[in-house]
Amino acid sequence: MEKQFYDDGETISITDRNCETGYVPSSGDITLTCRSGQWSKEISCVPGLYPN
Repeated sequence: MEKQFYDDGETISITDRNCETGYVPSSGDITLTCRSGQWSKEISCVPGLYPN
């Protein structure tokens, strides 16, 4: 899967919990905001994400 890179201030919603498909695991639907190259919440999988 190709990684997608996000610009500063961009937000993504994550609903898929499966790391193997390149999505970040979560306890439910969450939104991450990219700020200075860092996501607004700690995540345990590298984001190679396709936004919904």
